[in-house]
Amino acid sequence: EASADTGPRLPEGARPLYSPGTELRGSALPNLSTVFPRWSVPAIVWSMLAVLALIVGGAALSLAELTRVEEAARENGRETVRLIQATTAVRAGVLRAESAQRGLLLTGDEQYSQGYLDGLRIAREGLASLRGMVAADPTRESPDRLSGLVDRKFEELDRTVAYMHGGQEEAALALFASRQGDEIMAAISSE
Repeated sequence: EASADTGPRLPEGARPLYSPGTELRGSALPNLSTVFPRWSVPAIVWSMLAVLALIVGGAALSLAELTRVEEAARENGRETVRLIQATTAVRAGVLRAESAQRGLLLTGDEQYSQGYLDGLRIAREGLASLRGMVAADPTRESPDRLSGLVDRKFEELDRTVAYMHGGQEEAALALFASRQGDEIMAAISSE
């Protein structure tokens, strides 16, 4: 039951702990030894501090673990980016060499030989990076299959370019028309 002007009513005989406009007196505060009869006030304070220390310590350990996991995830992400870059370099190198081979076959212009050599270099560098990653982390899949496919593709490209340099344009065009390189390139792309 509440009065409109004074707020909630106390039971008969009870006196309020605090009333507006009055000072707090020691006797108005509850005695903790009556609330916790077996505990002394310092023991209660030390217990609260111990609980607080456990909470803060647990939070600090959780934060440290979260930081460690976050750093491991970042490193894993960086490693994945390096893996993708190396694999992309291999494919780009093969494509560049293949494009130069076609330019040489169509025009007979030796300027395409440099593009072929650049593509070979780029693919070899990408394969070396992949091998380095496997050496650093043996749980990674070996690039041996991709390397074998790249070797087969460059053997096919080398034969075509050698025929062109040897004046055997018909043999070079026949090898190109056999589409052997297309199958190998499809396999490289799926790696």
